[in-house]
Amino acid sequence: GYFSDFEQSPGGAEALDYLDTRGRTRNAHRNSWQWGIPVVGPGAAWGTGWGTNLLGRPHGGSTSSLYLPPVTVPFGADAEISFDSWTSGNCCHTNRYLHVSTDGEIWTEVAGFRSGQDGDRRAFDISAFPGDAVRFRFYATGVDDWYVDDVAIGIDGKEPGQEDGGDACDDD
Repeated sequence: GYFSDFEQSPGGAEALDYLDTRGRTRNAHRNSWQWGIPVVGPGAAWGTGWGTNLLGRPHGGSTSSLYLPPVTVPFGADAEISFDSWTSGNCCHTNRYLHVSTDGEIWTEVAGFRSGQDGDRRAFDISAFPGDAVRFRFYATGVDDWYVDDVAIGIDGKEPGQEDGGDACDDD
């Protein structure tokens, strides 16, 4: 699994060039993802996290990709990714997506978002994407803000870091 609240570090996430749906490397056009405390959008009460331009609107016409570090999603496991999401702006000018790749080349859309969905906790089943080096990216095109925080990838109902200690009543 994986978890980062991004308070003390970027959590291994990186704002990088992106791979298109055919696996070709493309330059992120004016990549707007930044790690820190937002001055606009959800504001300082949000705490430290990732956002597309923490000081104001992202660069016009930007294409921005934020990659999480690779995680293992075991075959046959129930797996879920969840995160806090804050968006703003005109619903017609920005597209936001959560993508997944099991091979680092082909990216599949897990979910798409439009503007106007402020301060929601989002959760998505990712059981259909098993592998040893599964990557997720937050991908945005357009001019409006998107902030993500408290990203967790849970496996078989366990939050990252939880151990299976058994039940004290078990005789086995």
